[in-house]
Amino acid sequence: MKFKKEELAKYKEALLKLKKHIEMSLDGLSESTHASGDSLSHYPDDPGYISNEEFERNKSLSIIDIDQNLLEQVEIALEKIEKGTYGKCEECGKPIGEGRLKAKPHSIYCVTCREQLEKDGKIK
Repeated sequence: MKFKKEELAKYKEALLKLKKHIEMSLDGLSESTHASGDSLSHYPDDPGYISNEEFERNKSLSIIDIDQNLLEQVEIALEKIEKGTYGKCEECGKPIGEGRLKAKPHSIYCVTCREQLEKDGKIK
């Protein structure tokens, strides 16, 4: 799929904006997760408090994992723009639909391949 320079610039801008948002989110989550880990030692005799703190910490760690995965996808998409391969499905080589790229500019698979890979358990 060939894009006009203006179209690529729009996708790149959207990806860079998303990247910045994810990095800010990761910074905030990392700080709060580290801080909550420290606070567990203040209330060692309260199992309810520890359970809540542990739950919140685990939730934050899960969000960090998801954000790091998304950040990796964004960086791959930005590399593809630079290499001239943006918008091409990594599985079948066909163009990724414009609607999909507008909704998820970091997409590396077309809808058909994404669904099949999820069905096969190769990706989540």
